[in-house]
Amino acid sequence: MARKKKTKLPVREMITEYKGWKSGDICHVVFSGESKAVKCEVIEFHLKDDISICASVRDIVSGMYRVSPLDCMSDNSKDAKASRAKWDKWYKKYTKSKKKKS
Repeated sequence: MARKKKTKLPVREMITEYKGWKSGDICHVVFSGESKAVKCEVIEFHLKDDISICASVRDIVSGMYRVSPLDCMSDNSKDAKASRAKWDKWYKKYTKSKKKKS
């Protein structure tokens, strides 16, 4: 019986630093549909996202892995709540303009 060839998986390059944030940094994020800021740890950044530059984060309390726009991340919870309101306003305009183009 012939031996099975070993398949090499492609190596995915992770972007670990962007605009002052690094992998392992602690940030506060208010996710959509929530009202409280969550303390998270930054894992990696997604620069080629369709809507905005995002970061993969891990919720420190619950351990969930989530993705957040970079504009919604902040060093403290008060700034995170304020940036979330700005983000929601911008996203509403973005979705309306997408619908008009379709």
